[in-house]
Amino acid sequence: MGSASVGAVRIIDASGDACDDDDGKLNVAVTGTVGHNITGMVQSIHICGTDANQISGDTACKRVDLMGNPANAGDIYVGSADNISGTGGVGGIRIQAGDFYSIDIDNLGEMWFEASEASQILNCIYYT
Repeated sequence: MGSASVGAVRIIDASGDACDDDDGKLNVAVTGTVGHNITGMVQSIHICGTDANQISGDTACKRVDLMGNPANAGDIYVGSADNISGTGGVGGIRIQAGDFYSIDIDNLGEMWFEASEASQILNCIYYT
């Protein structure tokens, strides 16, 4: 097969100047805020039953990490409304014993839980 010609790529900054190359490394200046802006975390153990329930009502957060306790015998379903099903029949994310799930969300009140068996343990950390 023949070789294809590749053209040069020129990177231009916001002022229209070319970004310089220094020994094969591209120099890039980053301005503004970079990061996740998480400033704290709260951990808890949530007991899930066979009726839909929440970790907390209207509670501001930035992310939630969830893990099904390794000793759980049943499944826990995470959904967006109080009509989720402990069988997954109306959707939701299934968390089994030892499973980990993380979601970026701004309010714990948006998350509902229901287990396939009574007294299933959900380990939680939410970030503020």
